Amino acid sequence: MTEDGSFSGIYVNRITGADLDNFESICENPITLQRYIEKDYEVRHTFVAGSHFCCKIESQRSNRACVDWRRYDVANTPHSVISPPIQIAAKITSIMDQLGLSYGAFDFIVDKRGDWWYLEVNSAGQWLWIEDLLDLRISERIAEALISGK
Repeated sequence: MTEDGSFSGIYVNRITGADLDNFESICENPITLQRYIEKDYEVRHTFVAGSHFCCKIESQRSNRACVDWRRYDVANTPHSVISPPIQIAAKITSIMDQLGLSYGAFDFIVDKRGDWWYLEVNSAGQWLWIEDLLDLRISERIAEALISGK
């Protein structure tokens, strides 16, 4: 929270070891650090009650969105429907079953070799922009799941 009471967020950023020296141990928020993966593209994989909706996000085409696609540069960041590898879809279905969840928005990086790197799953992740851009029926599937109680 900022001094005026509003909230602000920080996008994913590349940092160096020297940047870590500037962190103060007692007043910094928890952070997650990981090795930087050179991307070919990113993926938002939305799971809804057994259905998979997979969107390729070509973030590397945008200077603004190349490190974190959430810096939204939709005009320069093509989105397209893709089919996930069978093993990725199976793992997503398995983890959602184990967690007892019907909805999850998974984020992945796909590297230049085609390997998929898991970043996170959001149990309330956004989907409407993908649905609008690609005419995916995510909202319809959510409604069906709610009506059926699954």
